[in-house]
This record gives sequence, structure tokens and C-alpha cells, in this order.
Amino acid sequence: MDIAQVVDLLDNLLFDKTGSHLDFIQKSVLEGTLQDQTYSEIALKSGYSESHVGDTASDLWKLLSQLLGEKVRKANVKGILEKTNFNQVSGVIVSGIVGVTNNISVCNKTNHPKNNSPPTQKISSPKLHLNNAPKFPYFYGRNNELSTLTDWLINQQIRLITIFGISGIGKTAIALHLINQIPQHFDYIIYRSLYFSPSLTTTLTNLLQIFSPPEIPNDIESQINLFIDYLTQYQCLIILDDIQNLFTSQKLAGTWQTDRTSYNLLFQAIAQSSHHSNILLLSQEKWQEIQQLEKSNYPVKSLILSGLDSDVTAILDRQNLADRELWSQLITLYQGHPLWLELTATLILDLYAGNVSQFLEHNQLIVPEGVRSHLDRQWQKLAPTEQTIMLQLAQETAPISISKIIPKIDMVATELINSISSLKMRFLLETGTTENGNFINLTPILKEYIKISYHP
Repeated sequence: MDIAQVVDLLDNLLFDKTGSHLDFIQKSVLEGTLQDQTYSEIALKSGYSESHVGDTASDLWKLLSQLLGEKVRKANVKGILEKTNFNQVSGVIVSGIVGVTNNISVCNKTNHPKNNSPPTQKISSPKLHLNNAPKFPYFYGRNNELSTLTDWLINQQIRLITIFGISGIGKTAIALHLINQIPQHFDYIIYRSLYFSPSLTTTLTNLLQIFSPPEIPNDIESQINLFIDYLTQYQCLIILDDIQNLFTSQKLAGTWQTDRTSYNLLFQAIAQSSHHSNILLLSQEKWQEIQQLEKSNYPVKSLILSGLDSDVTAILDRQNLADRELWSQLITLYQGHPLWLELTATLILDLYAGNVSQFLEHNQLIVPEGVRSHLDRQWQKLAPTEQTIMLQLAQETAPISISKIIPKIDMVATELINSISSLKMRFLLETGTTENGNFINLTPILKEYIKISYHP
């Protein structure tokens, strides 16, 4: 029996005991350790940092210690597996692993039951290209969203998926966490950030080099065609992050930079071509063309992330904040936004010794400097007309209809309505319906930010 099968045995045992499986990085650590690899070697192969591999390993050995009833460490895991009687541990029809090496032998002390089902082919480990991906030591909740994404990728075979949401809401975190759930379905898993707004030629050349083609053509059309060929030849999961940086600042949402419009050709080809791969696009703002592809019934879907609910308490718990009964108030004030809560919790810990009650005594929404700096960067990207609308909305004491806000702003109606639509595409407006019709509003945190920044 090879190492992959041994890992599967432990994975099945864990599932029997806890209802959870080993994730991708845990399996990588276990496989690498059984191959006598160092954490540095495992990190290089898996695409994670050495520190993240070490932290994962530490938690894994604790988990296996509980599972097997014996203290497990990197140095002794082979020896423990050699003498483990899996039949006694969980009823698995394998009772001892002898000689844990690259070619592991299994001592079968019981008879195997008859199984008329065809053998399941083991998919080899994917080639990971995640060196440039940010590391998230903590991940909170998002179980429903993860289930949705997994269904779209595996069952519905959606070729192009966009994950939208305001900055800091967790788009990159959920995309990278998703990798741990479904690595066995892909030959290649690739992450690339477009933070510095590279040209399409630069991005395609970078991606094509991964597949080692004999040569890379010079023109965009040939590069796209070659890229689609590789998406057809292999099953790839490719994450392209920071799409919003391809758009022009101080223009309405989704306005492409003049020399970046060719990305539309790539996204259209991915959506319309028949291939076996999945592309995830992460962005802080929507753009018209992607909405049109989705409406045209192509295999394109969008997921919009909002704030976390009860799962976000893990952030406050990790900061050891006091007054747990008041945490729900804190979460409501900051809309379950993970980054805003993280920065606020740090402030409470530093200035109030972790006492939430003292922090809330101000009876005023506090915008920590970290949150303010974060919002500054988003404000600077807005078109002047969008800023004007937000300044007016910040003065409103209640949600307001579009028809009632038009007379309050010196702006042509068409320009105003397009700007409101743009703010929605940036996820900066709250919208809803009452008996009096539709309304728009700003969240409390945005109102307070504008008040302290632009209405001193």
C-alpha cells in the first residue's frame, strides 16, 4: 500500500470520529513526513510558507494524538503507524501498517468484504502555484458560501465564477480556503494577483509558462487560444485576484483602463469555450460585461460576500475580549465585517484592556484609524459624482428614495442615477423596499467615516 492509501486510511478514521476530513495542507504535511521530507521541503512542494506548514503540522500531531490515543510527533509518526491496530481503533479492515516508507506494506489480519463496485481512481496531487498567495492563519465561517462554490465548481461545472464584495470582506480568504476543500479535482491550482494592473500579455505569458509550451506566441488572440487549449487539456483552478485594479480610478465602477480592455476577450473566451477548468475572479466592484455574460446563460455565476454572522465571534474570542454578552452589539455596529472587527478588537484590547463595555460607553460609533485608512483608499477611487451622492446620504437621518434625493443634489438626473448604480456595483450602498417604495442608504460606519473625514 502506498503513502496516499495510508493517508486515506487516517482521513477515513478522522471522518468516522469527527465528521471532518483532513484538508489539503494537512495531507501534504502527513505525506511529506512519511517521505522523510523537512517542513521546508513540504512548504516548497505545497506552495505554502514554512511557518504555515509548521503551524499546520503542530495542530495535526495534536489531532492524531487524540485520534490514536498516543503522543504523536514528526519524529515518531512512522513508528506509531507501524504498530497501530486500525481494526481496534475504528473498525477499518486494516489492522497494522508495517514499514512506513514510500512503498508501505499492510498487514491484513482480517478478511476483506466483497466489493463489486469498480475501484475509485486516485487523482494525483495537483501542481500548486500559490507562492504569491497571501497567507490566512485564521478562517471564520462561510460554510454556506463554501458549499455554494463547491457545488458550482464540481457539480455544475461553472467555468467562470466571480466573487464580489467590499474591501476586506474576505474574498481572497474564502477562495484560498476553498482550495483545501477540493484539491483532488484539479491538475493545476494557480493563484495570481493583478494588484499592479499587469497587461493581459504579461498575465497570459505568466500563466502559459506554467504549462511549459514549446513557445509562447506574441499576439493576444493566439495567446488566448493557447491558454484555452491548456484549460481543455487539464483541469485547472485559476484564481485571479484584485480585478478592480484593472479599472480606472475616479470613474464609475467597472470603467476599464484604456489599455486593459483586452481582459474582456479573455473572460469571454473562458465563458464561451468548452473546457474542463474553472476560473475565479475576485473583485471589489462589478463590471457590465461580466453581468452580461451571466445573463446570457453562459456557465458564469457570481457570489457576493456580506458580513459574517455568529461565526465572527471567533475574531473577538481570539483577542480575548471581555463582556461576551455585548459582542453581538459590537458585531452589529461593524456589520460583521471581519477586517473592521479585527481592527476594532485590537483597539479595544490596546486601549480598554479588552473591556467591550467601556468601549461601548461612548454611545458613538468609533472608526479606528486602521478602518479609516482602509476606507480612505476606497473613497479615493470614487468618481466625483459618487462622492457627492455619498456626502448627501451621510447627512440623511433615514433611508431615502431616489426620487427624493434628486432635488437635493445639483446633478443631471441621468448622471445621478448612473452614479447611484455605480455605488451599488461597489457595494457601498444599502438598498431595500418599504411600503413607500425602494430606498437607498449608507451603513452607519460609512456615515461616521464621512462625518469625521469630510464634515468636521
